[in-house]
Amino acid sequence: MSGQYIIPLLNNADNHHSPFHLVALVAIGLSDTNQLCPDHLAQLVTPCLMLRGMFDTYISLNASNVLSLMPHSRIVVEANGRHLCHHYNPQSFHELQSISCM
Repeated sequence: MSGQYIIPLLNNADNHHSPFHLVALVAIGLSDTNQLCPDHLAQLVTPCLMLRGMFDTYISLNASNVLSLMPHSRIVVEANGRHLCHHYNPQSFHELQSISCM
């Protein structure tokens, strides 16, 4: 359910001067992305690093395709991960985080 709650909070070109401003997002296992509006996703300006596990049964390949509509996003699939993919390879997760912050 996290996808339908966090993604609408991201900044688009119209609201990037609002007092509530996310600089970046590292999201793990975003679900329920089928409820997101593709037009809204295409307008987002917040950089996002999204992680999903190869064996995640909650997040389908279709969800990754929906999230790829975000212009400043990067989707990483953890090779042996499941829904909480950062638990399966924490070193890889921390390396991705440090790279995405540069």
